[in-house]
Amino acid sequence: MRIKSLVFVVIGIVGLIAFNVLYRLSPRLYAYFSARSSLPTNIISFFFLLGILLLHKQFQGRMVLLERESEKMRLSLFDHIRESILLTTLNEIIAVFGRNPNLDDILNRIAEASQKLIKADNLILQVYSSEERRYFTLVVKGSEAVDLGEEILEDVILSGNSALINNTQSFSRYRFLSAKGYSSFLAAPLKHRGESIGLLAALGREKGAFTSRDLGLMTTLAVQASLLIENATLMEKTKRLSITDGLTNLFNRRYFEEFWKKEMGEAIKNNQPCSIAMFDVDNFKNYNDTHGHQAGDEVLRTIGHTLQRGTKGSDIVARYGGEEFVVIFSETTLENAALVCRRLNRAVTEHHFPGEETQPNGDLTVSIGVASYPGDGTTAETVLKKADDRLYSAKEQGRNRVISE
Repeated sequence: MRIKSLVFVVIGIVGLIAFNVLYRLSPRLYAYFSARSSLPTNIISFFFLLGILLLHKQFQGRMVLLERESEKMRLSLFDHIRESILLTTLNEIIAVFGRNPNLDDILNRIAEASQKLIKADNLILQVYSSEERRYFTLVVKGSEAVDLGEEILEDVILSGNSALINNTQSFSRYRFLSAKGYSSFLAAPLKHRGESIGLLAALGREKGAFTSRDLGLMTTLAVQASLLIENATLMEKTKRLSITDGLTNLFNRRYFEEFWKKEMGEAIKNNQPCSIAMFDVDNFKNYNDTHGHQAGDEVLRTIGHTLQRGTKGSDIVARYGGEEFVVIFSETTLENAALVCRRLNRAVTEHHFPGEETQPNGDLTVSIGVASYPGDGTTAETVLKKADDRLYSAKEQGRNRVISE
């Protein structure tokens, strides 16, 4: 603006000089103005310059207004573009959710979209379980995972407060972020039906990296993300319930049969061993009739927990039906599976069950039959049948034993 003012002044001065030169050098111009004006030449020049300056001031004012309007339009256009990107991104995430409502995939897509929209150096999406009172999922998009600390998590998640900090060094609560190289912090809580379920947080290395518009975008993202997360969580719970035995919380028979076919297919494809074991609680009907169904249910839960605790995370433990259980040992030979089963048999035998002294042999025990691919069959059905036959043999031979051949 200063340059424009200087240009106008120069033009005015040049015009004034030109007028005076013409006025003095042209006899006709001189005679014309002398005959029609009694004003001195310098006064006419003064008003000529004043007129130019007034025109310049008016022009300058209009230029300021135009520049302001231009900036408003630029910001408005920028906001519309970001809102359009936001809507497009949310539609894409919803489409993905419709095809595959996987919670981890949804969380990663939300975090990725948020980082791009907010232009954050680091973005954190953290989900909180009010039932378990713990943070169980953390998604990070950026160069490093930053621990936000209990104080910030509680303030944003448990209290439900948004945060916009553009100089973390100035606030004691956020000073540790400054020490990590982050000067700006933006966060919005994830909520569903008034209950906090997590947070969406952005970190910037520059001071003043975020604006109130960014906070508005973050809040909009948080609202939509909350709905998607809640729906994905609900669907995962529903799916989990459909494959879980209600009494023992183990996988149910339907899931076992589906997984066993897949496991056998992988074993055949990769030429790897896999084993399976069938478990049956010895004389369970006697225990149930003597002590009641509630005591019998507790026995089944305890045995199920014992089997889970005594196997690897990659092994599948399921309730097959009634008092029968089944364990799938991935990539495990018959010998190793039988070794694990003997340990499990011993663990059940050594556990003290209330009233087990009323059992025929004075103890509550299990019988186990073990079979393996490829030695005991080349299909899921034949290997499972072999394990069931060996379970029957274990019972015929006196119960409380493992038969693997």
